[in-house]
Amino acid sequence: MCKKVIDLTIDKYKKIDVLINNVGGNDFRDIDTTPPAEFRETLDRNLTLHYSMTYYAWTNLKQTQRNIVFIGSKVSLVGEGKTTAYAAAKAGLIGLTRELATKSANEKLGIRVNCIIPAEVNTESYQRYIKTNYENPEEGRIIQGERVPFGKRPTTPREVANTIIFIASDSLSSHTTGQLIFPDGGYVHLDRNI
Repeated sequence: MCKKVIDLTIDKYKKIDVLINNVGGNDFRDIDTTPPAEFRETLDRNLTLHYSMTYYAWTNLKQTQRNIVFIGSKVSLVGEGKTTAYAAAKAGLIGLTRELATKSANEKLGIRVNCIIPAEVNTESYQRYIKTNYENPEEGRIIQGERVPFGKRPTTPREVANTIIFIASDSLSSHTTGQLIFPDGGYVHLDRNI
């Protein structure tokens, strides 16, 4: 399927300007309850699909000298508890980002590779998480928001999209590669007790 998507894109547009790898989701598979086969399913959904899309786009990206943006997660760096498989997969994206950026630089391929690391993002799945894990969803939104140092609120999907646009832009970030970019209100790097 990944090859088909890339082939259809190249057939229609003749090139790939930016490959944004934004697939997957936290399935809360934990070491206590997740056998290896289910762990691999999570890796496939949250890491292998990113690799596969990149693999099939790589030749075209070498020709266009454009860029790749992976969408990671805060759990790859800070953990969350009870999400062993997802955290491992998203940590793998960091390694993939750095390895491909290094390869591109060493071989002078001109492909920029970066990873966006959001934390709490106010998406539909985030709202479902709140409703599922808090008896009072409004109280849950407040509790979750208080964990974000800057603004005491989750990041909006638009803020993440704007970060992607910035990092994918050859005119705005033409010398940025191998980086982890955090549109997270300081969640990962600032003391959440402030």
